[in-house]
Amino acid sequence: MGRAVIGDLIVGLALPIGIGVFLGRWSALFWAQIYLWLKFIGACIAIPFFWYFSHEKVWSLALRIVPEILVAAVLLGLVFWSTSERFRYEPDA
Repeated sequence: MGRAVIGDLIVGLALPIGIGVFLGRWSALFWAQIYLWLKFIGACIAIPFFWYFSHEKVWSLALRIVPEILVAAVLLGLVFWSTSERFRYEPDA
């Protein structure tokens, strides 16, 4: 029960961060990158951790974690791409 509530609270952080990114706040982009990096690194650590401690259940867990890794990697790529020089708007002076 407690793990589910904590997990839901962590996932719930994505909503205000996403709204901030949608509104164009640079601080929200910063927190989105931290959130996505932690999600990505945590998922990458979880697979070997569960492989070592629960060898028989690792495949069912991997089927849930691998899509999370891919989504976090794609979103991180989009965040970095959207903050690059290519997307900076500079009006003509």
